[in-house]
Amino acid sequence: MDSKALTGLLSHRGWMSSSEIGDRLGLSQPSVSRLIRRAGRTVVRAGQARKTRYAARRTAFDAGDEFPLFAINQHGAPTLIATLHPVAPGGFYVESSSSAPWLRGESAVGTFEDLPYFLQDLRPQGFLGRRIAKALRPETGFPANPERWSSDQVGRYLLRHGKDLPGNLILGERALEAVQRHQHEIVPDSPAVYPELAQRIMAAGAPGSSAGGEQPKFTALTDQGHVIVKFSPMGESAESQRWRDLLVSEWHALELLREHGIETPRTSLHSLGGRVYLEIERFDRMGEHGRLPSLSLTAIDMEFVGALESWSQSGEALAEQGLLRRDDLGRLRWLDRFGEWIANNDRHLGNVSLAPTRSGYRLLPAYDMLPMAFAPIRGELMEPVYQPPIRSYRDGEELWQSTGLAAAAYWRRLSEEPRLSGAFRKIALACLRSVESALEAPAPWDRLS
Repeated sequence: MDSKALTGLLSHRGWMSSSEIGDRLGLSQPSVSRLIRRAGRTVVRAGQARKTRYAARRTAFDAGDEFPLFAINQHGAPTLIATLHPVAPGGFYVESSSSAPWLRGESAVGTFEDLPYFLQDLRPQGFLGRRIAKALRPETGFPANPERWSSDQVGRYLLRHGKDLPGNLILGERALEAVQRHQHEIVPDSPAVYPELAQRIMAAGAPGSSAGGEQPKFTALTDQGHVIVKFSPMGESAESQRWRDLLVSEWHALELLREHGIETPRTSLHSLGGRVYLEIERFDRMGEHGRLPSLSLTAIDMEFVGALESWSQSGEALAEQGLLRRDDLGRLRWLDRFGEWIANNDRHLGNVSLAPTRSGYRLLPAYDMLPMAFAPIRGELMEPVYQPPIRSYRDGEELWQSTGLAAAAYWRRLSEEPRLSGAFRKIALACLRSVESALEAPAPWDRLS
């Protein structure tokens, strides 16, 4: 029998075992084995022994039928860690000698129904991502919103423009060559040039590293290392003032978390040219050329959990699978509850990052922690009624108390912070009183005893 019968079957059916192939083609197992050998590289093999499955190779991204995946280490040197094989009728196989769960995925053998989650995570995102997509649109015809890109478009972007992505993964030799040729411009006397960089990104939307998030920002390499710099709008409007208040509030939140033993990036605040700038050290970069791994909890949850609920629930599901250590789960639950205490209603899974390890994932430094419930929406200031989190018997009194006491310290600092507007200091004082009242009240289960 011609090997085309085999590839035609696999192209239609997808992954199949040798016994399934034999049943469909009416062949003995020795005949199936000979047919697979004759098919050569047109057939992709995954798994071992009785769990071995076969699929037909296909082309993807208008670029070929296999793609090397590299990881850049902390010194800037690349290592080939896997090969990406597109398979028919759709999906991919990640071939690697590593048994790390993050590379193998939920299938445990490296087969993925779509572009692997750790590459989907690298599509341009948020404020900078939309500007990257807009700048690339004349060349590629991609949608202006990168969230609407297909997996094929994401792959094409990674191959052609993936030299400066979050984390340390690089897909394809073309992108790796671009990484190795790239010369970073080090920003001297960094804060002094921030107004110019902010104006440039607002006016031109120049492509750069696609750090996620909706807050206006740019990336830079300073004498101290790679940073993300968030900045407030220009002007003296109430909306501009509120964003200045929120950036100062974010700086305080990260400082307080560090004092409580939660790892956070180095930060600094600058007021220049009518804007407030919050400079945040990047934890996925080291030195000028070094990189460190980083994946979003969104991507990891979509692969291994499929719930996309809260930080705590996602973390608990990963811990149950042995993919997240219990101490990291404890920190994640603490951050989730603390965020609730400080009115951070933007605790989506994209605001948590983890680094892949040989056995699972470890929690990376906390970021994007601020009272987003008070952020302007379409130009209007939000004045929600602040409600402390409800005591949960399941979460335990210690977690509720420790995060509540930290929140009290936080709101107290904001109520006394001279860089905040008088209006926001009043908000902080009202929140502080609500927190203190909640902490002083007896637990509901105490009243029943």
